[in-house]
Amino acid sequence: MRCFFSVELPETIKKEAIILFKKYPNTHFTDLKNLHFTLKFIGETEKISDLIKSVKEISFKKFKLKLSNVGCFPDKNNIRILWLGVSEGREELSELANVIDSKTKDFRVNEHESFVPHLTIARCNNNCDKKILYEDFQSSVFEVSKFYLMSSTLTWEGPVYNVVKEFNLI
Repeated sequence: MRCFFSVELPETIKKEAIILFKKYPNTHFTDLKNLHFTLKFIGETEKISDLIKSVKEISFKKFKLKLSNVGCFPDKNNIRILWLGVSEGREELSELANVIDSKTKDFRVNEHESFVPHLTIARCNNNCDKKILYEDFQSSVFEVSKFYLMSSTLTWEGPVYNVVKEFNLI
């Protein structure tokens, strides 16, 4: 099974993102149901029960998160990915990703790939309107109270994500 750990977005935050997306109809945005923060990509593994055991004892406090501003990878002259940044809860999100990374070291695909807090909103083929980078997007503050182990199935229509296991924060 191809899998990853994530933090999911509440529907209210996804609806806020729609307002931004509608301003740029020629940009191919991520399907709203697939918006999430990837905390750790695991890749293919059949050791799902071992993976769950490795993180089930994580004791991490709930925290608040706020999305803000639009950025891109790799740079403004060669936009491949558009993302929303994190203005509140950045340190906590990074810390959660680091804890998961340390607990899943036996399952690593990429040896200690550093976590950069961002929410991918679009993949571009040189057709992104650069004006989006100057949008002053600010989401409402929301609480992160869970993280998830997700499966990922790649299809011609795009990836399909399903919850394998949910983990509560304290």
